[in-house]
Amino acid sequence: MERNVSLEQKLAVSEWLQTILFAANKAASYENIIQQCLDKICIPMQFALGHAYLYHASHDQLESSPIWSFTQKNVYDTFIAQMPLPYVTPGKDLPGKVFQTRKAMWVKNITQTEWFTRSKIAADLDLKTAFAFPIFIEGNVGIVLEFFHKECLEPDEVLIEISEILSIQLGYLLHKQKIILDLKKALDNQSSVGAQQTTDDFSQKEAALDLTINKITTENIDAKFEFHGKILVVEDVKANQFVLKRLLEKLGCAATIVNNGKESCDLLYTLKDQDPHPFDLIFMDCHMAVMDGFEATQVIRKMSQFGADVPIIALTSGLLEEDQEKCLQTGMNDILKKPIRKQEIADILNRWKPDTHASANSGN
Repeated sequence: MERNVSLEQKLAVSEWLQTILFAANKAASYENIIQQCLDKICIPMQFALGHAYLYHASHDQLESSPIWSFTQKNVYDTFIAQMPLPYVTPGKDLPGKVFQTRKAMWVKNITQTEWFTRSKIAADLDLKTAFAFPIFIEGNVGIVLEFFHKECLEPDEVLIEISEILSIQLGYLLHKQKIILDLKKALDNQSSVGAQQTTDDFSQKEAALDLTINKITTENIDAKFEFHGKILVVEDVKANQFVLKRLLEKLGCAATIVNNGKESCDLLYTLKDQDPHPFDLIFMDCHMAVMDGFEATQVIRKMSQFGADVPIIALTSGLLEEDQEKCLQTGMNDILKKPIRKQEIADILNRWKPDTHASANSGN
């Protein structure tokens, strides 16, 4: 029954994510984009508070912003009156740790966490769980969003997965908003001739902005990386599909995307008579509606000689030990944990590239 609840939550991920991004995209200002994100997470998840820290490179510290979201006004009034941590250095407290690690963090009980420097006010307000994640702007952490709940909650896999996508997508929107604001300021201060040049510059910047996600997801890849295979990605979250496809294509791979395990099995069954080796590798999300990755892997392994041999890599976030064992027991070859890191995916692809895989098979 617990797994069914998880799947029901997973079905809502795409819709929830699109709601957040749609609201943020319609926001009229940089601050409103952040506000929309705080509200769209804070309210449905019943977090008592949501807050944004903005990074200032000149001082190398995060600054508490005036951007808040709350579901309980009395908690907000008390919290903001004490103004805890107006500035945070990298590595300090929850925002600083998120900034330093570049990863989301979930703390089940902040009142019992030694390094959480705001534990006293948290205890006074009966705040228990804290969650925070970074927003990447041009590849660097520019914002940290944090949320507080009055109950001790186990990590929410769905919310963590959404935050991993928002880390990149919101950064894209914020970067675009900054370019628009810069254009407006420039147009206000220039003649008509100069304004045309500025507009042309803006068009070039906007076109370059489409490469932002590529830059974020592919920088610092090992120069020895070599893989130009055909990849099947089985993933049910649209934003994850987009990021994975762009990443794999940037790495020289041809990526085909399907939405669930059943679609992957149907596609491979259709192709088996046309191409005996349609893909060099399959990335398989574990938890999907219709048919999950575990069942799909078992079906694929029995389908043909290709199905028996093709490397299948599990894609998952918050992997439990029993899930890790299940991945291997059902026939998956390796595991890649979300959020997908640049070097990690390159290592996986190098480990399972066709010549290496073929050599391993021939040696058995």
